[in-house]
Amino acid sequence: PVSNWITSKIVDYPITPNQISVITFLISVIASLIIVKQGYFFLVLGALLAQLSSILDGCDGEIARLKLLDSKYGGWLDQVLDRYSDLFIITGLTFHIYLLHETLAVFIIGFIAVGGKIILSYTAFVYDSVISKHNNFRIGRDITIFIILIGAIMNIPYITLVILAVITNVEVCRRLWSLKNKIDF
Repeated sequence: PVSNWITSKIVDYPITPNQISVITFLISVIASLIIVKQGYFFLVLGALLAQLSSILDGCDGEIARLKLLDSKYGGWLDQVLDRYSDLFIITGLTFHIYLLHETLAVFIIGFIAVGGKIILSYTAFVYDSVISKHNNFRIGRDITIFIILIGAIMNIPYITLVILAVITNVEVCRRLWSLKNKIDF
């Protein structure tokens, strides 16, 4: 709903969907750099910017459809930039936590969270085409970025990273299980 409102305000400006995708990506990079900095203020500010990038991420497709500019390349570019955004934001959170705790366990958990998030995105292509059309709820980029925002506001970044590592990988396993007898490549 928020991205629809923003789209309605910018649709008449000469901006392309790909430009929105790139701007959204750059906001994610800035968010990740801010999250790395120490202190509650920077953690929350970075998480708020990450949330803004997640909201704006819906605008590129909406603009593409409204202006009849949708393309396979544009959709693919958006997906690639989203994966980079996820990588930067979760890595930024990992470094933020490492600077607080200085333990190798943080990097291991961060690696598991990043890996889970990327594999989750990889599984979405098949999962969405077979299962998701019957289910309105799915764990995707919106949910993971929102979890980071809530964890930042509650000032529990380490627990947030653990939660991301667990839920992304559990969701990958759930998708694999639910598709076990439903697809045949």
